[in-house]
Amino acid sequence: MVTRGRADYVLYEKNPGLAYASLLGYSDKVQVLDPAISSEGLYLTISHKSKCNTGVLRGRLARVVQEMEVDGFMQKALRDGLNSWDQFSEKVE
Repeated sequence: MVTRGRADYVLYEKNPGLAYASLLGYSDKVQVLDPAISSEGLYLTISHKSKCNTGVLRGRLARVVQEMEVDGFMQKALRDGLNSWDQFSEKVE
């Protein structure tokens, strides 16, 4: 509807919206505005009953995730994921 002039904007979560725009060939026709209207967090969960659920493991996981964020790994992974969508969309066409 937006690309046909029937709507002025779309409300959609940022990263999935970018992926779908790429898949549909609309990457050059949409503009992402900041701040994003929605952004869902990803969570790692471990059962309370799991033998793996120890303070040591939780502490190590927290440090690794924090290091990944500081090192830019999270943004790189996002870019790589969007590039994968681009490559997939090229094969679909």
